[in-house]
Amino acid sequence: MPFDNTNLLQIPTRVTVEQGHYALKVGQSTVDIDVTHSESNHILKISGEHNFELVVQPPAPRYASVNDEPSDNSLAARSRRFPQARLDGEHTSENIWLASYAVFSFWTEQEYFSLADAGANAELLLSGLAQVSPADPSAALVSRAAFWQGAGGDVSCWAPIVSRIPLRDFAYVPTTTIATRKGPRQGPRHPVRVPKVGAWDAQNLEASSAPLYSRYIPQLGQTLSYRFASSKRKSDVDLLHRWHATDRVNTGWRQDMSWDDHKAYLEDIEASSDQIALIGEWDGEPWGYVEVYWAKESVLHNFYPAGDYDRGYHILVGEERFRGPHRVRSWMGSLVHLIFLLDPRTQLVVGEPRATNAKAVDYFCLMGGHVHSHIDLGHKRAAMIHISRERFFQLAPLHPQQNE
Repeated sequence: MPFDNTNLLQIPTRVTVEQGHYALKVGQSTVDIDVTHSESNHILKISGEHNFELVVQPPAPRYASVNDEPSDNSLAARSRRFPQARLDGEHTSENIWLASYAVFSFWTEQEYFSLADAGANAELLLSGLAQVSPADPSAALVSRAAFWQGAGGDVSCWAPIVSRIPLRDFAYVPTTTIATRKGPRQGPRHPVRVPKVGAWDAQNLEASSAPLYSRYIPQLGQTLSYRFASSKRKSDVDLLHRWHATDRVNTGWRQDMSWDDHKAYLEDIEASSDQIALIGEWDGEPWGYVEVYWAKESVLHNFYPAGDYDRGYHILVGEERFRGPHRVRSWMGSLVHLIFLLDPRTQLVVGEPRATNAKAVDYFCLMGGHVHSHIDLGHKRAAMIHISRERFFQLAPLHPQQNE
């Protein structure tokens, strides 16, 4: 059966995974996972480039009520309720990373799982992916937050663009100007950062069509990706023009302009030093448009003490068939994931949906955000949302919400 088996979305306790065959796509590779049950354990047979078995005692179900929760909330006590796993095979970094991907794909709500006989694995501990279990020093507690930030692996399997960003080679040099298509303009003081993502491919349509971010969403059975939007690609301008002409999108964005104006709009973003424009796709089919910007160069810096590496985003879903709450947490969570992966110095992602758009505000909060304040911009009253790196990765809102 495919990995998008709907049973994964309908498990009341989020503990049991149905027996069968699943396929997990990792970058350009497919990892086959066969799940069987043996007494109280699940046996995950992982095959492909790496072959091993992972024996997992599923996590304990949620407490039926708050009265059932014990008074001991220490990590040692909680760790006994996490999935308990044993890797039957070589404890190589690659195998442990794939095992982690499998566990966090099946049991998406678990912050940790315990890996037996790994408490003395220096490479695993030094990578930051795990810590020695306080309940059993021979075991390691593998962290979901660390995993999704790339510990123990290579984030380029999700965000290929990251491997091309020379972060270490750039010094902090303050400046007071921002580049635009019409020349430099005055702006808030900010550091000289690395060249804008994609600037080196601006004239290369083939290179700019490659995904910045691509991740298979097991529960939907589809691959979500983000690529650059280009003013030189007629189909991209067509999409932007068509989407903004719909009443639903125009209600929120108020940018129902001519085709030429939309082309010029994209050109302005491409020429700027503080914004990038993206197209979101499901299995290569465009569904929406995104703008990512540096908060300190935006109007938001007037409303809070913006950090040098804070980023924000605007987004619209253009295609009706790709709307729905079952997709939102995946595409919005993946966008925030990409933003945090682009620069490890980014500690905060911000947004400013209309304060009256309760659904949009709720979606931002679903990412771990909170309403910092209401702010009055020139064209709207907005709810300024803050999503911290720590809170986002603690929740890891990267998969569709499971039914309660």
